[in-house]
Amino acid sequence: SDDGTWNMAAVPESSGCIRREADLTFLRVDDGPPLRILVVGPVAEMQSLWQSLTPKFAGAGAGLWFYHDLRAGIPWILDSTCEQFLPQELNLDITGGLSYAKGCFPGQEVIARIHYRGVVKQRLHLSEVPADAQQPVPGERLYSTDTDNSIGTVINVANAGSGAVAVLAVADVDIAANNSLHIAGEHGLALKFEAVAR
Repeated sequence: SDDGTWNMAAVPESSGCIRREADLTFLRVDDGPPLRILVVGPVAEMQSLWQSLTPKFAGAGAGLWFYHDLRAGIPWILDSTCEQFLPQELNLDITGGLSYAKGCFPGQEVIARIHYRGVVKQRLHLSEVPADAQQPVPGERLYSTDTDNSIGTVINVANAGSGAVAVLAVADVDIAANNSLHIAGEHGLALKFEAVAR
């Protein structure tokens, strides 16, 4: 509102929608729970908004935001995972992050061919591990007891601070659906993954 206080009417109705109020832009990141909204605006207005929110809401920090990104199936590509995946493997075709109708870009032929003719054999998968368990690291390979070959790669790991650790990986769709996957071979930490579909 004009006095810098929080107004729930500023919350966009659904994921991916934006709403503008004065100089602030509100983007609803996902449908939650929890409700997550990204707010962008001039520094003075952001400070005023923050001051109006702090009596009502506890600050959570970037770690918890990252954890909920992974729970929502939003991957973050790091140096250790750069240039390893096709956009479809990261579910960008499902989440609206990939357009087949816009202009030219490097690799467009491969991306379009997979969309129109091919089958995506690897997709995003999510698992959770206890905070006291061996923690996977981004770029680490995943294995199944059925094969010695790697069938996936850990993309992100985030600790919620409450004992839960989210693990987002790209893995073979068929194998991950029916098996526990292991880090560092069949004797490593076993993880049960679920497909991420939004």
